[in-house]
Amino acid sequence: MAKPEEIRREIAKRKLPYKIAKGGGSWYVYDGGAELWYTSSLCTWTFDGWSAEKWVDLIEDMAKEHNG
Repeated sequence: MAKPEEIRREIAKRKLPYKIAKGGGSWYVYDGGAELWYTSSLCTWTFDGWSAEKWVDLIEDMAKEHNG
């Protein structure tokens, strides 16, 4: 299980412009243009099941999907 601070470190390590925050019980991506994405929800209440690296891979995939 990854922790939010591990995901934030991985985002910083990759020099991505995104941040994560919990809102309404779910985790969301914000900043770096994420507010323009179709959805910025990571569709999770906790970061169970994946490593921090895998969660950040998902964020990068979301960005790629938006940017085409």
